[in-house]
Amino acid sequence: MNRNARAQDIHYPDVQAFAVWYNPAVKTDKEALAHIDYAHVNYPGVLGYTNFAATVEVPLVGRDRKQDPSAAFSSLSAGVTNSSSTGSYVTATSAMLAFSYALPLDYHFGFLALGFQGAYNTSQIQPFGSSQWPSNFDHYGPIGSAAIVDPDLSGHTITYYTVGTVANPFCDPWI
Repeated sequence: MNRNARAQDIHYPDVQAFAVWYNPAVKTDKEALAHIDYAHVNYPGVLGYTNFAATVEVPLVGRDRKQDPSAAFSSLSAGVTNSSSTGSYVTATSAMLAFSYALPLDYHFGFLALGFQGAYNTSQIQPFGSSQWPSNFDHYGPIGSAAIVDPDLSGHTITYYTVGTVANPFCDPWI
């Protein structure tokens, strides 16, 4: 298991750490990984919110094949996110499950990874006067994302499911 910790600007999401969320075929190694992010953002006099996100990536490969750099392997990934604001203006939750399979293309460590993903998303954004928000307020955070899903700010809970497939050719650079 790989363990590390790092800090970042709390106003910009840690997209790189959650690459399998956006593309499950980028799981190009045979290591188990877990990513957890937590942030509490407070805009004094305006709003505050809390973000939590976690993913787990588990390769499905036997010990004997894990050491073989040209062996095919598959991976199962799961993740969950939750964002909620003060005053219950915004709540958003997502969950995803993904499977990827890396197929060797040749004996020079070239692979083609195929990924399949399903996700559940729900968000609710309450109506509010836009005059109270600064220009480009929370562009990368949960408020901006919820406003894209519900541009009328209806206050209704919007739930949707997504499925996707992706292909990613890659070569193991460490060989």
